[in-house]
Amino acid sequence: MVQLIWSENAINDLNSIGKYIAQDSEYAAQKFIQELIKKASLLVAHPAKGRPIPNPS
Repeated sequence: MVQLIWSENAINDLNSIGKYIAQDSEYAAQKFIQELIKKASLLVAHPAKGRPIPNPS
C-alpha cells in the first residue's frame, strides 16, 4: 500500500505558509492549507499525476 509521509520540513513549511496567509485572512489560510493537503493526498491514488520536472542541463 502506498502511503504519503509528510516530512518535518514539509509540515513546518505548511505552518509557515498558513501563518503568512493568516496575516490577511485566517479563513483563506485554513482553506488554502486544506486544499494543499487534499491535492497532495491525491498522489497516493495517482502517483504519476502532474507533469515531469525537466532535468536542468
